[in-house]
Amino acid sequence: MEEVKRICPNPKVYQGIKWLSTYISIRPGEMLSLKEGNIDRANGYLYFPHPKEKKSKAVPILSEDVELLKTFVPSFPAMPFFRHIGALVVLPKMRPLAKNTFISGGSRLVTISA
Repeated sequence: MEEVKRICPNPKVYQGIKWLSTYISIRPGEMLSLKEGNIDRANGYLYFPHPKEKKSKAVPILSEDVELLKTFVPSFPAMPFFRHIGALVVLPKMRPLAKNTFISGGSRLVTISA
């Protein structure tokens, strides 16, 4: 995990990979659909909407993850939590991350796209 933190320019990608390895009930697709408004920083929960079940899946997170979340500046509730930070010139800032950013099995952890 520390290697990913070292090589990845986007700290939220590290956060997503850490969550996928820590919370086994979260799927990569759910992680990418996470919006700023679905994060409860005060109570330490992530909420993933399920259109088929008509209610959200609530995932409690560890206190260390809540503290790490507090280091990120909150944005508009409808914005994707996992988005590009604009550090790379070829990627527009605030664009959502690609679908294949978090791939199960660990074969590709970070996507670099042009």
